[in-house]
Amino acid sequence: MHISKIEIRNMNFCYKDVKLYKENLNVCFERGFIYLIKGKNGSGKSTLAGILLKIWNDFLGTILLDGRNIKDVSREELADAIGLCFQKSPIFRDTVRNNISLGESIKVEKFISVLSFDKDLEEMGRTLESELIDTGSVSGGQAQKIGIIRTICRKRSVYIFDEPTSNLDSISTSKFYRVINDIKNDSIVILFSHESNVEDYVDFTIQL
Repeated sequence: MHISKIEIRNMNFCYKDVKLYKENLNVCFERGFIYLIKGKNGSGKSTLAGILLKIWNDFLGTILLDGRNIKDVSREELADAIGLCFQKSPIFRDTVRNNISLGESIKVEKFISVLSFDKDLEEMGRTLESELIDTGSVSGGQAQKIGIIRTICRKRSVYIFDEPTSNLDSISTSKFYRVINDIKNDSIVILFSHESNVEDYVDFTIQL
């Protein structure tokens, strides 16, 4: 499934009969653009991602994916179309390679230089075949790089990044924004972030 347009019409979500958003959401995401969604903690950013992935189904309003109602789309189809990168990316007891590829036949070597992660490995004295135990095996920035690379090495039509640069240094942050500027040509890119300078790198800002 390829998604080039997401239309959210009069959408809201209720927790114990209390609406999450002060005003119903009406927004359109289109291929070729980067969107920043801003809001305080608890404003519903993560909930929105969960709704788009059908983790939450009982929302109010309508969501159309290229004109197709999201309620008629399976979770499997959405998982193949939407890539989600968490702020705190999980690290599994496995090799660096498998932590990125998750067992799929992906040429990981093509992507590890994107955020200079190859240099991180070199500095740590590790290779793609080195085993990681858990999140304590790498720094917060390195875990975040693994999560970003894990996401972008899979071809998706929608990418959602949750606070993607919170643990990155300034050079890696600049490289991240260059990466998403490249991938936006064939996809929709959505960022959740509190970082002060993010608006310099996006096309549209949505305040929750």
